[in-house]
This record gives sequence, structure tokens and C-alpha cells, in this order.
Amino acid sequence: MKYCPHCGTEIAEDARFCPSCGCPVNTGNLPANRAEEPVIRTVAKVFMIISTVFWGLAIIPLCWMIPMTVHYFNVTERGEKATATFAVCTLLFCSVISGILMLVDDDR
Repeated sequence: MKYCPHCGTEIAEDARFCPSCGCPVNTGNLPANRAEEPVIRTVAKVFMIISTVFWGLAIIPLCWMIPMTVHYFNVTERGEKATATFAVCTLLFCSVISGILMLVDDDR
């Protein structure tokens, strides 16, 4: 026997709603309004988590890319050439094209 928690009417074991008052019936340990979440909501939640992790990881490189960019701007404003070490680090950690251009820069 199963009874409606709202009005006390006897209901079927597999009923999701009370036939008497229409209130949702708790199925299992989940609240009635979360008993069967639509698949589209679950998929949306998964993609939200994935995008949060991705963009969180994408922010970490900015910690060195911004200072490297500022340093290169300062070096070029002084009329100097970037060192080979800095160019290789730029190639590896910032921009491949920028790093290559710094390495082949012959203008002083």
C-alpha cells in the first residue's frame, strides 16, 4: 500500500501523481519534482561542466601570455630585438607564428 503524502489517499505503487489531489508523489529518494529529469537537462548540465573546465584551463595560459606580450611590446619600443630564448618561449607557449617571426627578425 502506498499513500499520497499530501491528502492521504491510497495510490498505486507506480503512480507519479495522486489521482485524488493531483500532487506529485515521491519516487525513491529523490523529491517528486526531480524523480525523472529530462535527458536534455542532463546533457545541458554535462556540457556546462565541460565548458567550465575548458575555459578554466584556457585562462591559465593568460598568466604568462599577457606578461610575455607586454614584455615584447616594451622591448620593441626601446628599439631592441627579443632574445632567442624569449622567441623560443613565445613559439612554445604563446604563438608559433610570433615566435618564428621573432627568430627570423634581422632588423635592428
